[in-house]
Amino acid sequence: MDLWLALDESSENHAQNRIRESGPPRESFYRNAFPNPVMHCGFDVPALKGIAYQSWFDNLETIFKPWKERLWEAFCDSS
Repeated sequence: MDLWLALDESSENHAQNRIRESGPPRESFYRNAFPNPVMHCGFDVPALKGIAYQSWFDNLETIFKPWKERLWEAFCDSS
């Protein structure tokens, strides 16, 4: 699957540029689930400053859970 999950505007722009340079994703790209090959995650990733690493990582797992589920559903739908 050719999908870029951008964490901020800068990375979103970088990914869009890479796609323009290398061409569109392969036919296997899940257009029904992800209309664009570059998707912004839709939230700010918290900074690690002053937070215990494990707490920070556990928080990331929670906030990325909807993306994990969307990716899994797209994979299952194509299998």
